[in-house]
Amino acid sequence: MADDHVLLPCEKPFEDELQRNRARAAARKEKFERDKKVVQYVQSQTGVRKKEPLRGELSQLHSGFWKTTEIRRWVELDEHTGILVIWTQRPPKGLVYKIEELRARKSWSWFNSGKQDQAIPISVFSMKELQDVDACKPYLSIFLHFRRNGLILIAPGEEEFEHWLNALGQFVGVSSSTFKWKQVQEEEEE
Repeated sequence: MADDHVLLPCEKPFEDELQRNRARAAARKEKFERDKKVVQYVQSQTGVRKKEPLRGELSQLHSGFWKTTEIRRWVELDEHTGILVIWTQRPPKGLVYKIEELRARKSWSWFNSGKQDQAIPISVFSMKELQDVDACKPYLSIFLHFRRNGLILIAPGEEEFEHWLNALGQFVGVSSSTFKWKQVQEEEEE
């Protein structure tokens, strides 16, 4: 009986519009599927990264002559290329760059001491040189041991700590479940 429904004159324009919208949606879906196949093919042929780099704000522990300071840094880890970049601050959204072509630069000099508001990549590490990853959960600290130097990163929260530890640790076969964390309560009792 529902198929025998006769359209009233006022329903006709609505039905036509509905059919046009359905046709447009089907065409968009077809185009999306074609584009998706093209992107997958290009990625398989060129080795282009399949996911975006892990990005976030962490603190870097920096040892000076008289004291150790905690400096907020913008950190990017491209798991596809195995590159870790430490920035002075978050790069602008419009900045276009290839992470594997970045080079570390000095963030301060006598000649541009007033220009501290720029995002500058101050450290670029190849994860091929990563030898070990260690961590201290109570302090949310991740210790990265590279061939020539080390790096200490401090996460702002426990969730970020776990996320970064798993991402960085995969390069040396370490994950957060590898560590036997002591509960803070057990330490307080002793």
